[in-house]
Amino acid sequence: LGRHTRVIGWYHSHPHITAHPSHVDLRTQGEFQTMDAGWIGLIFSVFNSGATATTSDLHVHGFQSRIATGGPTAPNTPEPVRSGMYEHVMVPVIVIPNLPPTSPDLPPPNPYAALLRLQRVFLEEERQLLKEQNAGTTPAGALYNAGVFQKSLGRASLVALEPLEAVLVAAEAATEAR
Repeated sequence: LGRHTRVIGWYHSHPHITAHPSHVDLRTQGEFQTMDAGWIGLIFSVFNSGATATTSDLHVHGFQSRIATGGPTAPNTPEPVRSGMYEHVMVPVIVIPNLPPTSPDLPPPNPYAALLRLQRVFLEEERQLLKEQNAGTTPAGALYNAGVFQKSLGRASLVALEPLEAVLVAAEAATEAR
């Protein structure tokens, strides 16, 4: 490819059925996440309206897994989630069409805003996780959780630098081309 790349997840298809992950998908995702907590799963599903259909509905579903602690019924499952099973965590997927910047269908893309939005979402998720982890914990547990939180923020900073660098290099090249 001529540039640095990083695998951030996996994908597969569910032709003719829902894009919601099965128990096998959740277990597979959970196993991937033991190697990289940021790993994302994508499921693509095409629904045809009939054997002679000329149009389809495409669904893309992003997800992660976590070990269930037991409790209410999970979405699209017939029975309550049992402790130790994987449960579904939805990850929003935003599809940005590859249209020229002058397309009347979309405003010019703003990669800076997209990077900023991504960082804000990540930070909010990490803050929420810290809040959940600290609920009812001891002062020593809260201190440990704060350290894990700081480590996670440091990792996020490193992960954000590569796309930021790519955006800045592209902006510099566009400026020089003018």
